[in-house]
Amino acid sequence: AEDVLFTEEVSGPTDLLAYVLPTRYHPLWGEGVERVYQHFIHNKVFVPFLGYTALALCLYGAIRCWKQARFWLLVAGVYVALALGPQLRVDGQLYPGIPMPYRLMSDFFLVRAVRVPNRFNLFLGLPVAMLVALGVATLIQRRSRRMLLLVTAVLGALILLEYNLVPYHIERPVTPDWYDRLAQESGEFAVLDLPIKLHTYNKQYMFYQITHHKPLVEG
Repeated sequence: AEDVLFTEEVSGPTDLLAYVLPTRYHPLWGEGVERVYQHFIHNKVFVPFLGYTALALCLYGAIRCWKQARFWLLVAGVYVALALGPQLRVDGQLYPGIPMPYRLMSDFFLVRAVRVPNRFNLFLGLPVAMLVALGVATLIQRRSRRMLLLVTAVLGALILLEYNLVPYHIERPVTPDWYDRLAQESGEFAVLDLPIKLHTYNKQYMFYQITHHKPLVEG
């Protein structure tokens, strides 16, 4: 019973389609891709979309600067392979028969420390940025100053357009009145907030702790 109550399942693989599907939070085409996002298990919220402009620059940089790009391509490939998790998912469809590198590397320290496969997408930004830089550097090579500024401005505008999340929806944090009353309680004791869930509710409980100043069992 204790295992059922207090053990969290380690999950969070990336859906392969999510890398090339525009973000559902975009103000222009977000509604158009919302239906496809419903097929995803873990990428409904955590969107790993790389951007078409960035991918095109990566490809261009890899072709034109192969020697410099090989290392960053390898690093990007490793991160993507690990982010996909132990079983391949494409558009929500599971392909258990395809062997994934994550299964072989699950005992490595880095993999165990990261815990959730989807988090490897955070590291993916570095090799992608380096490949994009190679693509841009090659594209503007031997260009006039005016053309250099024009190309840089156009590429920057395209990338910003694809990554645009304005307006960004936020919510005002609200602390239940009960915690104000709890702050007035005397004596030394800890607070056990339920339900326990390390990656969601516990962050709220720590925010409430700012009000009541009591120790937390799960904090």
